[in-house]
Amino acid sequence: MAVPSLGDYEYQYDEASNGGILLNDDAAGIAASLPFIDITNVSGLDSAEFRTATSQHEGVDGSWIDSDFMQTRTIVIDGVIYASPTNAEPICDSLKGNFEPGGDKAFYFKHPGANQRFCYGKSQGVRYDIASLRRTGQTAMQATIVCGDPYIYDVTFTSTRTANTSGNLNPGGNHNAWPIVTVTGPCSSGYTVRNNTLGRILTLNQSLSAGQTLVINMRKRTVMLNGTANRRGIAAGQFWWLNKNTNNSLQFTVSGSTGATTMVTAGNATYN
Repeated sequence: MAVPSLGDYEYQYDEASNGGILLNDDAAGIAASLPFIDITNVSGLDSAEFRTATSQHEGVDGSWIDSDFMQTRTIVIDGVIYASPTNAEPICDSLKGNFEPGGDKAFYFKHPGANQRFCYGKSQGVRYDIASLRRTGQTAMQATIVCGDPYIYDVTFTSTRTANTSGNLNPGGNHNAWPIVTVTGPCSSGYTVRNNTLGRILTLNQSLSAGQTLVINMRKRTVMLNGTANRRGIAAGQFWWLNKNTNNSLQFTVSGSTGATTMVTAGNATYN
């Protein structure tokens, strides 16, 4: 599996090894060998819809408005398939395969002045009509992706801490980022991972032998031992913290540990 490297205004749903098709191939252009898929409009990469609830004030004018979270992000991709009138159906079949039903897949895109970004979503299929324009080598198409996770992600950040050390981490982006924290033994029970900037401390009551790992996914709120065993019950304290998009002071504290013990905080710069 290889993440695509896109040029400006190029788009791709899933990796090429899984059938992902490059859309708006900037290097090829319409003048290149057909087929070519020209993207004319993409909607849904601006702010996701906000989840809003209201309730009336009692005895006075006005109401309470709660609008702190985002809803599902819906991405709609419009374009034109340029293909030989006698050979248009195979590329349409390939697009239907690319946008077939299934689990969350990455939708990659690149715009000028920014790094390549991606979001995760489920395809709602691709639509096109068999219209008279096909006889001239053109077929209008539309693909839709719905993202239960409304965040848009940028470059990966990684920060490594050895036992009883602290340091700064700046994820970037314009939104707080949920980290994945991996602790590698050996260490005894009762070690802590903390975000000093936010004043959030997570204490972990699980001894680790040399080479054993404990993975804490802050967004999914899971704690996994060696990738398989659920250990969520060992977490205590003010846990499930985020990293701010600016500097965070992260600290890893262990009692009686050797220097081989490490904490790795990883994630992606996040946009709303």
